[in-house]
Amino acid sequence: MELLQLYTSVNERIKEIGTMKAIGAKPWFILSMFLSEAVLIGLIGSTLGIFTGVDVAYLLTSGFGASGQDHQEQQLLILPLSFFQMTFFTSGFSHYP
Repeated sequence: MELLQLYTSVNERIKEIGTMKAIGAKPWFILSMFLSEAVLIGLIGSTLGIFTGVDVAYLLTSGFGASGQDHQEQQLLILPLSFFQMTFFTSGFSHYP
């Protein structure tokens, strides 16, 4: 999936790549530019996903009550819900052009 995104990103910027090559940019510089953009978008999506996932999981579990054994069960729900949110935001930002 990520390779498809990288391929699409390169195809949309063929003119920019040609201009960079014409002014003397090395192929490793062009590649590093695309890879650094992909890493940055991935990190932003992951960070937003983690924070949103923890917040949503906390809000969902806070409605169950927080006494004794219930509190431990709530904490067990936070991890899967935050993982779901992290995956949702990461996949959403990886498709951003």
